Amino acid sequence: MCAYKKIDTVCPYCGTGCVITCTVDTEKNQVIEAKGSPRGVNNEGRLCLKGLYGWDYLNDPQILTKRIRQPMIRKNGKGTPLVEVSWQEAIEYAATRLKAIIKEYGPDAVMGAG
Repeated sequence: MCAYKKIDTVCPYCGTGCVITCTVDTEKNQVIEAKGSPRGVNNEGRLCLKGLYGWDYLNDPQILTKRIRQPMIRKNGKGTPLVEVSWQEAIEYAATRLKAIIKEYGPDAVMGAG
């Protein structure tokens, strides 16, 4: 028996912020469909071609790099291997590093993009 789950998220392809509903096969942990969500204020249930079909790279068997499913940190600095950590540890690490950069260089030293 195949179990499908619908998950609303934000489309990653541009800065518009369209709400996209992905249908996920929970047994295979794969996205099988994407549609515009009617809950999307700016896209009103519609998606561009990238939003509709761009998700298929997630399941591409010929992709050269393994998809990251768990956050990873270089615990011993540059040149050391990445180590899988919990989401909580990854968020705390990022927050600590950003605070240190802001303290040393000021708030104009960081920028966020999504």
